[in-house]
Amino acid sequence: MNLFHRKKVSRCSKVLGGMSVAMMALSTFSAGTALKADAATVNWKFDLGGSGTAGGYTGVSAGDGYNSSRGYGFSGSVSNVSAGGSGALSDAVKFTGGTFNVDLPKGLYQLTVVTGNTKRTSIKVEGMYQMINLTGTNARETIQVPVTDGQLNIQAVAGMNNSEYSISSIEITQLNTTGEMKPTIWICGDSTVANYYNTADTAQHGWGQYLNNYVNTNVFEVRNQASSGQYAKGFYQDGQFDPIKTYGKAGDYYIISIGINDTNYSNADEYYNIVTEMVKAAKAKGMNVILVKQQGRRGDFNRSPKLGGRWFGGQLDTIAKEQNVTCVDLFNAWQDFGFSIGGYDAMGEYYAANDDLHQSAKGAQKNAELVANLMKIGDTEMDTSVYYTFKNTNSGLVMDVANAEIKEGANVQQWSANGQNNQKWKLTPFNNGTTYYYVRSAADENYVWKAMTGSAGGNIELVPYSGKDSMMLFQFTKLGDGSYYISTRSSKDACFVETASASKENGANVQQWGMSYSKCQNWKAEKCEKTDDPVDPPAPEEPTASVPTMIGDLNQDSIIDLSDLVLLKRAADKNSGYVSLPVTVCDLNGDGAVTDDDVRIMQEFLVGLREQLVENSSQRYYAIDAEGYEGIEETINGGFEGTAYWNYNNVLGSYLNWTVTAPADGDYTVTFRYANGSTDDRSMKITVNGGSAYYLDFNGTGAWTNWEEKSIVLPLKAGKNTIKTESNTSNGGPNMDYMTVEAYNGSALSEGGNYYAVDQTWEEGVIETTNAGYTSEKGYINLDNNDSSNITFTVNVKNAGNYMTHIRFANGSTTDRQMKIYVNGDTGRFWLQSFTGTGAWTNWTEFGIVLPLVQGVNTIKMVSAVAGQGGPNLDYINLTPTDEPYGETYDPESYQQQLDANKPTVFILGDSTVQSYRASYAPQQGWGYYLADYFNGGVNVENYSMAGRSTKKAYDEGRWSSLVSALKPGDYVLIQFAINDAGKSNADRYAPVCGNVDNPTSGSYEWYMTQFIKDANAKGATPILVTTVIGMGAYNSSQGRFVNSYTDYCNACKSLAAKYYIPCIDLNTIMVNHYNSVGYNTALSYHLMGAVSGSTDGTHFCEKGANIVAGLVAKAVKDQKINGLYGFVK
Repeated sequence: MNLFHRKKVSRCSKVLGGMSVAMMALSTFSAGTALKADAATVNWKFDLGGSGTAGGYTGVSAGDGYNSSRGYGFSGSVSNVSAGGSGALSDAVKFTGGTFNVDLPKGLYQLTVVTGNTKRTSIKVEGMYQMINLTGTNARETIQVPVTDGQLNIQAVAGMNNSEYSISSIEITQLNTTGEMKPTIWICGDSTVANYYNTADTAQHGWGQYLNNYVNTNVFEVRNQASSGQYAKGFYQDGQFDPIKTYGKAGDYYIISIGINDTNYSNADEYYNIVTEMVKAAKAKGMNVILVKQQGRRGDFNRSPKLGGRWFGGQLDTIAKEQNVTCVDLFNAWQDFGFSIGGYDAMGEYYAANDDLHQSAKGAQKNAELVANLMKIGDTEMDTSVYYTFKNTNSGLVMDVANAEIKEGANVQQWSANGQNNQKWKLTPFNNGTTYYYVRSAADENYVWKAMTGSAGGNIELVPYSGKDSMMLFQFTKLGDGSYYISTRSSKDACFVETASASKENGANVQQWGMSYSKCQNWKAEKCEKTDDPVDPPAPEEPTASVPTMIGDLNQDSIIDLSDLVLLKRAADKNSGYVSLPVTVCDLNGDGAVTDDDVRIMQEFLVGLREQLVENSSQRYYAIDAEGYEGIEETINGGFEGTAYWNYNNVLGSYLNWTVTAPADGDYTVTFRYANGSTDDRSMKITVNGGSAYYLDFNGTGAWTNWEEKSIVLPLKAGKNTIKTESNTSNGGPNMDYMTVEAYNGSALSEGGNYYAVDQTWEEGVIETTNAGYTSEKGYINLDNNDSSNITFTVNVKNAGNYMTHIRFANGSTTDRQMKIYVNGDTGRFWLQSFTGTGAWTNWTEFGIVLPLVQGVNTIKMVSAVAGQGGPNLDYINLTPTDEPYGETYDPESYQQQLDANKPTVFILGDSTVQSYRASYAPQQGWGYYLADYFNGGVNVENYSMAGRSTKKAYDEGRWSSLVSALKPGDYVLIQFAINDAGKSNADRYAPVCGNVDNPTSGSYEWYMTQFIKDANAKGATPILVTTVIGMGAYNSSQGRFVNSYTDYCNACKSLAAKYYIPCIDLNTIMVNHYNSVGYNTALSYHLMGAVSGSTDGTHFCEKGANIVAGLVAKAVKDQKINGLYGFVK
């Protein structure tokens, strides 16, 4: 059984094995080595191991540490081992926490990995499980992976306990330079679905390994993430879902075929909840989700009456109905097949030897065939009774016969849709039962498309129909979002119809090309009506006055000036030259008429006697007047207020472009009137003038005739603006009636003020005034006691960057009422914030979290994460710019690693200067990340440090208690705090020095440190106190040297160590001496402000500086001969 649903290895931890060659490799690094480099080479064949290099390969031994000039090599713990193959496969490198790194420019790459001698190993690529459970010697797997950050990282990790995790060879081939991936079929499953390697045909196999035999692999990439022994929660939370969450996109499929092991590790309710979460997450990416009821046991063929299903099939039916996704019944398809060939006895060869559950290779292939027929992925059947237009997904333009000249050799191009027959097409099938079609012009159906060559670059032209020319045949392969790839028979389906050079311009040529992974090869087939008879163009109409939409802008030039005043005076007097205008444009005082009072108001506005032309005016814009894509006007469902409403098509990317006008630059409340009769949250992506994206959830309204309003604050400029509302899921958007725009009058929209919860938008909660201590006169928000109640704060900041977000709350319960925090609608990541008990509902406190915000308007959505409890009561939030890194997002893989119980462990507890950072934070790093590199294999090193922590916060949130629970006799704990303890503005962190280590004041730095010391001693571990690091702020320009900082905390730290007779590393003084010895410029290069252009952060370290400081700490351990530990320092 695999271990994916067991405890996982933390990305921020390292286990130090025996005297591996990797340690010698690491010792060759300079302090300034960075794991990034520009690499000209894009195709590689690496022979890993220390026993020579096979021909055509680049040899890499475990001792070859990464360096930027070479562009590849190892980091972390690895060693050379032998392997059972020949040539490049005769040796390998064993991974015990290390990583192979190769610098690559941005692009999509085909990656082939061949393992060494291993019973079972998985391969992490870019930090995610992407090759699952490779079994046996020299198992081979190939995937496609995008590289966007300049480096590819590969690591062999656990697939089975006590097994070697090794790689013999790696091959890398660049496929494109954009990083765009093929349409992909992602599979979630267990042992009946998983890939198997080096196994006999009679042994167990999974159908996922054979699915590529039944889908068009010219179009689709199949990525099987299934693994033996897995269940739904383990798959979702332990890392196998991560690539799907990261790479999934519109046009992809997500197949969920899991449940057998849930009967052992889970229950029906949890299974339903987890699968529903996966479905929602995939749909939010625009993927097409298919649920599969799993096939049964061989013994089922002896049952009478025949079984109808197994393994949570009812839950899958419910989820499919609720989420509007497909559910296919492989269980009964498998049963029907088995009984059709003779039942139990005949099915023997379809099951693995002596196995009632798993299929043999033959059975797995049959299952793949059955499930493929049920799912119809890449369906090629087209409706031949209708006409189509073919719209390019990349450009939005349609296929067109140039100049409407229907003749031999006429060129096919793209052009704006005009409704003419030269843009309409009818398909007729090839008559031998294949899936190819002739594409006939609606203007003259005797003319068809033809690919003029059989290779890339062949032009698409019109020619007279001939039933004998295969170059006239085309195949339409349907993707998960309903669009198509159109392949040419002339190229044997290796080339696809596209717009040349991915152009978005009218007149761009249509041609065929090999798979480019670009949307320019993607087409939407939209049904249309043929125009039967040519008609004369309509006579030109007399020009009519353009109808302005902004109140007061009578000439529609987006400016209110004297010319508007003249027109308004004419409208009021009904004089000659008066142009009839809607009253809503001219009525400035809201009395329903156009009079001299309105003229007076505009005069006062123009001479500066009025700040606003219209007080609290609200402008209404009807959806059917906006520019629409992928949708229709409807009047079917009552309750709308316009002449009709807009019904978005149920596809990702359907949109409306609203043109609105604003009287001045500023923030505006934009309110949408909508109906959503489904149970889906129809999330919409909102962009203003092509800028930053905002997201707004349009929840179900109960029926399509129930209309509700939803608001968001958006920044508009004076004059005309475009607001694009685009569906963010494959369910499309809600039905839309109208949108109103009015100046935002919120008192807390300026940076630095409080954003009161009662002024925000929330779901499943109420305004209360029951519990005293809140600060808004209106009250506070009490969210419902469930794990779906939520509140969204709309905030405004002047500059993009990181912001300390203080949240004032009360929690009178004893439960940590955690909340998920999402920024700007990005559902791909969230922060999990603790809200521990405050002692009573009338006790209010503030917790802080650093969040990344964009310039202008942002949304911060907080969702209750504790079932049956909900979140805390909320008063307000406020924002302060900070150089502090934003908090770590929630990562289900970030469990602390399983340590070698036979070795002592060095635990580290500290703040952001000590923390181990993920690669996405590069070049930022903390010294705790590198400390393991300075010890030999006799100890484990485990880093519990986290940004924003002080002694108080580490103690209050349970981080310290979690560390203590892992301690055993003989372990060590390095503790460094002060920077956040000293921050008075952050109540959840502030722990002042009291000056007394014998009887410290409760809540002081000394009090918390005393708890740490006593708890560690009680577990038989050795606490080692570390005075805090210095930063560039410690430089005294008048003295021309660095000096000690946080001296009161450092002195308290040393006094505590003296009282309890424990070691103390005076890192503050050690760094002062080191910085003064190397000089200001070198010290500057240790920090982000010296490594990142434009950074002002002199507190936090870059990789170079963190490595240097780790070395200083290790040297101090050795120099001070800290009992029992110094002998492990290299």
